[in-house]
Amino acid sequence: LPADLRGRGFELVSLPPLGGAAAALADRHAAILVQGDVLHRYPDLDRAGQPILADMVTPIHVENLDVGPREYEFATQIIREALQRASFFVCGNERQRLYWLGMLTACGRLARGPGEADREFRSLIDVVGFGIPEEPPTKSQTVLRGRVPGIGHDDFVLIWFGGIWDWLDPLTLIRAVHEAHREDPRVKLFFSFYRRQGGDPSRMARRALELTQELRALGHSVVFNEYPVPYARRADYLLEADLGVYCQPANFETEISARTRVLDYIWAGLPMLVNAGDDMAELIERHRLGVVLPGTEVGPMRDAILARKGVKTSHAKAGHFSTLLQVRPGGVPTNVTRGWTRVDAKVGKSKTFRFVDTHLPDGRSLGSRSRYPPAAPPAARSRS
Repeated sequence: LPADLRGRGFELVSLPPLGGAAAALADRHAAILVQGDVLHRYPDLDRAGQPILADMVTPIHVENLDVGPREYEFATQIIREALQRASFFVCGNERQRLYWLGMLTACGRLARGPGEADREFRSLIDVVGFGIPEEPPTKSQTVLRGRVPGIGHDDFVLIWFGGIWDWLDPLTLIRAVHEAHREDPRVKLFFSFYRRQGGDPSRMARRALELTQELRALGHSVVFNEYPVPYARRADYLLEADLGVYCQPANFETEISARTRVLDYIWAGLPMLVNAGDDMAELIERHRLGVVLPGTEVGPMRDAILARKGVKTSHAKAGHFSTLLQVRPGGVPTNVTRGWTRVDAKVGKSKTFRFVDTHLPDGRSLGSRSRYPPAAPPAARSRS
């Protein structure tokens, strides 16, 4: 952890990779919240006696299906350990909950005595959705228009906010933007980051850059920001954009995903252009928050970009904010601590949680949607 990083209302602790520090920390708390490979790397956690809560929002084994058999096998081992050892599970949406219920059934974790009232097994796994801030975003400085080479003051800017992960499809979008740019040179696509500091770009990020270079679009219709936008400054970038975008393939990972970047788009009042497949696309379509395309063809996406370009951004955002007020109560929470309060009631009285730094030495983390290690002992992991 950075030396100057402090938690607001909670303590940040950096654990060494070996030793009994994890168990000692657990002994001082009522419950343990884990994600990713934490239980695999700290096997003494479940011997401490406290209930273990596993955050299953990231189905890493499904994400690794296309990475390679070794990576998939290792991720599957991590998932199996979590399903067998945790006391309670949380996930990002109802699609995920049904999927994990199936996995828990296969692991023999479903049990109910006669007369028990929990017919949906929400005492075993429940949804704690992601939320958005209650306060609207405010702009502090200009960061894109006239500041980033290739993006002018009058351009129509599409923003891909978040990582260019291997399970997404930026290539179709790049081709569509390139064709739209040929018809109107003001159309520009901005990727908020290419790679993490100290880390390598994902395979898909490399492919996206290579395609952009092949099309001779780099710096003209497509712009890559090298490193992630600081969280506290994300409003500046989102508020300067005209359209929030992401593109995803039609596959199983898409169906059970939780695309949290959509919530940043909603928070910023950004109209969206996405393609169908996940629950967020359903929310966008249901509340008319943007355009949802049925497939991943270049032509319809290009046409949708050009059609959207004709809508005045200020008017679109004003209508979007109005719609957002209707979406919040039933679709997008603003205070996710209410969900955690429900969880807390199921595992104990304490409301004290510690967030533990579980990053690998090279900056990767299985606690975030980044890169995952191959099937090797943690000390021997290396990226291929």
